[in-house]
Amino acid sequence: MANFHPFVVPFVLGTIALFVICGYKFVRWIKQFDRKQQALIKKNIFSTRIVPAIWEMFCECLLHLRISKKNWRLGYMHRSIAFGWFLLIVVGAIESRIGIKGPFHFWCAIFYRFFHHNIPANGTEMFFTQLMDLLLLYVLSGLFLALVKKIHSRVLGMQRTTKHTTMDIIAKISLWAIFPLRLLSESVTARLYANGGFLTQTLGDLFSRPVADFLELPLWSLYSIALCVFFLMLPFTRYMHIFAEVRNTS
Repeated sequence: MANFHPFVVPFVLGTIALFVICGYKFVRWIKQFDRKQQALIKKNIFSTRIVPAIWEMFCECLLHLRISKKNWRLGYMHRSIAFGWFLLIVVGAIESRIGIKGPFHFWCAIFYRFFHHNIPANGTEMFFTQLMDLLLLYVLSGLFLALVKKIHSRVLGMQRTTKHTTMDIIAKISLWAIFPLRLLSESVTARLYANGGFLTQTLGDLFSRPVADFLELPLWSLYSIALCVFFLMLPFTRYMHIFAEVRNTS
């Protein structure tokens, strides 16, 4: 199969499981409501009220505006990870649709650099390459603040941190691993094919070609596994608020 490698399987399975589990949870939640509440939900979805609801989800799930008003550093940390990852997905989907010739699968956008080895030759390709590196750096800046918060929460204006369950901890570790693994994966591939941007190409050039060739497949595999683990844990952890907000605003 074109544009396929076995290492994408964990990501694919994790994505399918995420949507199936979340779909089941939504159906179960709705069934717990009485008929009047269910009718109200249907009415709101198919009315103009859905527009402000979507806007509220965007502001609070991705931009975290309420948190930012109280604590801009904490707001930036949440926003850079949530909104930055959202932009990586959206911009990456556009970039991959433009760049990949032949069969296109939904995982192509996530593992684009692995499947697309062409050096950015025109202005459009170079723009997307540099933009994706900039967005990755944006997310990594938020991840750095999250690590600082874990070590010394008062730096971000917090007196104490949230207590996590075991599943929360597993989800958080996998989430924090996703973006460094993506950086390293794209960097070693950039070393081999010179298809990286200002961040990934610079880091990739620090590796020798034999080392980059040896690390490429293991790093992409770990990146796929990290995504899978996070997706599997998400519906059973505090991160489920991302999807629960959809229900709450409807």
